[in-house]
Amino acid sequence: MRLVRLLGILAAQLLLVAGIHQIYFGSIVHNYSLYSLSSTFFAVGAIVFFPTFALRIGSGNLFLGFRYSMLRLFRPSATREFVTFKDYLDAKFVKYKGKMLNDVLYVAIFLIIVSFVLASRWGA
Repeated sequence: MRLVRLLGILAAQLLLVAGIHQIYFGSIVHNYSLYSLSSTFFAVGAIVFFPTFALRIGSGNLFLGFRYSMLRLFRPSATREFVTFKDYLDAKFVKYKGKMLNDVLYVAIFLIIVSFVLASRWGA
């Protein structure tokens, strides 16, 4: 089942590569080069990698302290619900444990590696 999901994510990202290549470089069938393919693979890989990586390491929880202080400042009635920051943290902390998130991250890394391989072939 995981292999099917991984292949589905790969197919979706390859369709995204084909669409972006179509927009920037023209038809992928008639108008392709190693340079254009490398650039497109890298663009899609980077665009997908960075937000996925940020979600994977839980960087959204970085702003919980700021949100708690703004909540206490602008909505004093919330102090009855969340007496301490620990109460707020226990209620709002998000632990990402999605397996699909890992698969998307793996495919994005794969696309970036493919772009570097194509770029090294283009330069040779």
